[in-house]
Amino acid sequence: HLSPLNDEHLIVGNKSASVYIMNLEGKTLKTFTLEKAVGDTTIFMQCVPSRRGGWIYALAENGSLYCFNMTTTYKLENTVKLHDGEVIGITQHPHRNFLASYAEDGTVQIWKV
Repeated sequence: HLSPLNDEHLIVGNKSASVYIMNLEGKTLKTFTLEKAVGDTTIFMQCVPSRRGGWIYALAENGSLYCFNMTTTYKLENTVKLHDGEVIGITQHPHRNFLASYAEDGTVQIWKV
């Protein structure tokens, strides 16, 4: 995804243990990684920036949504359990503050952010 804050920055985090902000040349500018307990293997399936760019929403395969602050603390600020089963993806509404997540069990969740 392109960053809403800078159209020369990409937000990348698919099937990875981290989310990255990169420039168009592929250089990593910032890395968001969870402070994990031993044995934790959380993998982000997909990530999406908020409309105004203040947040990165990273959906993990365990059904949790991780909310990273992208403007001030650059840290994980919140975690929300969205689905009980494995998730497929997440998308941000282009004009409103809504996220939609969907899982392999066929459920779709819509969230006001």
